[in-house]
Amino acid sequence: MNTQATTVTMTADAEQPLLEACARGDRRAFETLFRNYFGRVHRLAWALIGDRDAALDAAQNAFLKLYRHADRVDPRRPLFPWLRAIVIRECRMQQRGERRRRAREERVARQAVPHASAADPVAAREAAERVARALSELPSAERELIVLKHLEELRYVEIAATLGIPAGTVMSRLYQARRKLREILVRLGAEELR
Repeated sequence: MNTQATTVTMTADAEQPLLEACARGDRRAFETLFRNYFGRVHRLAWALIGDRDAALDAAQNAFLKLYRHADRVDPRRPLFPWLRAIVIRECRMQQRGERRRRAREERVARQAVPHASAADPVAAREAAERVARALSELPSAERELIVLKHLEELRYVEIAATLGIPAGTVMSRLYQARRKLREILVRLGAEELR
């Protein structure tokens, strides 16, 4: 579906039959509503999040909810306030997820680079970026172990069950993965000093 929609103001009278048809599964009715409101919903999400891609995700999720739950929308009321409430919730969920992801990255950075403390958020962010770069250089099997242990905070037995390997193997492979990660971090730190 084309996400480059133009916004046309619709009256509640024009929306009502479209919402009723959409609730019955009429795809054309949904596409008409999408074309009429997507631009406005996307602009709102972008203003709330400040990131075009994240705003696009939030707007698309709002319309996905409309598609799935059109039968819950009162066709006698204007649609945009309902869409606005949904996109605001979507943006909040994305922002909470982003904050959790950053906090996990900073926690791993503090473990990998002890001098990057929470008292110095710039140093912590730089350390998190360095850790992310170092993680990307690890083979995927080792990266998975570190992510599962330190970002997802799984126990050894949970990692073992997830990957289908013995817990003892998880411990030894994780030890090796951490050692490689430290070596990469030292190399990246030395490259930054040049």
